[in-house]
Amino acid sequence: MPLRLVGFLVRGREGVMTHHGTSLHVHPFATAGNGRRTTGHVDAGNLAVGATLRVAAR
Repeated sequence: MPLRLVGFLVRGREGVMTHHGTSLHVHPFATAGNGRRTTGHVDAGNLAVGATLRVAAR
């Protein structure tokens, strides 16, 4: 099932815009083959070889 990660990186605002101890705040979004959608919160992870990462320009 394809997974989309949506989040942001903010330096110097840890614990305000993100959780304490991290500069990242990321949520996964996925849709199963039956159309059921799910989301959550990412605490840790790795990207697979060949994964696509898109970063918005300022």
